[in-house]
Amino acid sequence: VPDMSAAAACDIDRMDLEAEEAACSDSDDDVMGCGLFDTDGDEGMSDDARCVDTMSSQAAAVLSMARKEKSKQDKHERKKKGLGGAVADVSADATRDEAMPALDVLALLNLRRTVHGSVPATADVLGALAGQAWAAQAKAPGAKPLNTVANGLAGAAARPTGLSDEVWTTLLALAFLKKHLGSERATWQGLEAKALEWLSTCWDTAAVGKSIGSVVLAAMKVV
Repeated sequence: VPDMSAAAACDIDRMDLEAEEAACSDSDDDVMGCGLFDTDGDEGMSDDARCVDTMSSQAAAVLSMARKEKSKQDKHERKKKGLGGAVADVSADATRDEAMPALDVLALLNLRRTVHGSVPATADVLGALAGQAWAAQAKAPGAKPLNTVANGLAGAAARPTGLSDEVWTTLLALAFLKKHLGSERATWQGLEAKALEWLSTCWDTAAVGKSIGSVVLAAMKVV
């Protein structure tokens, strides 16, 4: 089977053989049933023709099932590798000691953001947002591990007093996108619009002392 893996093809061969053995066993009755000693050749389709037809149907059914399973496996792999249709499986890499590519960070933000547009302060999100800043100093003497840098984002000097973790993380996300994907704004414009809409509902400029935009610009220095 051209579009099947070797293992899947072997499974089909095995299942075909079992189907054939079930249809035509070595017993005398089954041999007669398969038409090897056909005595009713003048009554429409012979028994051996019926047996061959049954075996063909069984083989076709087995092949169809195998192809469906292969299609499901291929779809799953495409989901893991692609950014379109389904978000890439990037969350597992977010807390490792390596910087996540900016486009993968965008995929993770799309996965984690709420329906209201906010970005929660989860460990994988903070690790992803800290990745580029960490990579810039990773080879320097006394460099901190990625998780330490990520945890440091919560208490960054750029964070105004009184902001909730979710508000601050949402601002960090916007800062990251502006800094590292500024030339590809079309890919995250919708995320930005939703985030700003949500931020505007809980932002008190008088209490914070700064506008949303000014805080985002300040946050760009830590991501």
